[in-house]
Amino acid sequence: SGDAFTRVYPAPLRLALIGNGPALTGIATLARATGVETMVWSSEEATRAQLDQLGLEARKTPGELPAMIEALDYTSATVLVFHDHDAEPEILRQLLRRPCFYIGVLGNRAVHRARLDALGKMGVNPQEFARIHAPVGSIPNAKSKTTFAFGVLTEMLAEAKLHNIIA
Repeated sequence: SGDAFTRVYPAPLRLALIGNGPALTGIATLARATGVETMVWSSEEATRAQLDQLGLEARKTPGELPAMIEALDYTSATVLVFHDHDAEPEILRQLLRRPCFYIGVLGNRAVHRARLDALGKMGVNPQEFARIHAPVGSIPNAKSKTTFAFGVLTEMLAEAKLHNIIA
């Protein structure tokens, strides 16, 4: 207005990846290539070694995970990529306390029903369940890690646009 103008500097889009395996490294590689700030936590040495080769550092100790989750804000998305789903309910309970715009989780519908049941037993409000995208990704039954990664990032970016986090 008049002689003044406004310039908006949006916060960078951030992605926290938690889990193990080739699907995680595929998502991390593609996210980094698209300029998404990427943080990774993996308990698996082979996954961390693969990420190191790609130039991505992964946190590994159990104590580093809560600190990473605590740093997530409204510009943050997170994806859990575990094939052993036992650790997920506690991690999801912590994530649902954060203002992340997107929470995606690997696994079929039966696995997701069991996951929601476990969260309910932990006292998580069932209204929060709608924030969890499962099965993760916009490409159903994706078999290759590249196709899967594109589906995950597509779904995440669509949510970011819906929440006016990206233009």
